[in-house]
Amino acid sequence: MKIAQIPDSESYYFFSDLTKVVLEDPRIRMFVKQEEEDLFSISLLSTKVAPFVTLETEIPGEFSDNGILLVPQELKRLSFLSRIKVSSASEFKRKLSVVSLFNALGKQNHNDQKVYS
Repeated sequence: MKIAQIPDSESYYFFSDLTKVVLEDPRIRMFVKQEEEDLFSISLLSTKVAPFVTLETEIPGEFSDNGILLVPQELKRLSFLSRIKVSSASEFKRKLSVVSLFNALGKQNHNDQKVYS
């Protein structure tokens, strides 16, 4: 039985209430690669701090991690194990959305979230 990779444990302490922090557009870049028929690797990169980044998809499956912190210019790698056949990485990427605290706090509409490829 395959499972999505288990991430290393990370803990962060925020010295301020994040609802009071002025966040800038993190300009999240996302790269997707199909490793196997049902396994995808996802790499995320941002230009600004992006707390509580979550990935969502309508495709049934399991992410290796979610609700992550992106640090500028530090590549974050995740995986997704699909429960159904997905024809390509581009199909998976079209059905994948990224939400960060930047747009969750109303700084940007969820549907207008910019993800740079």
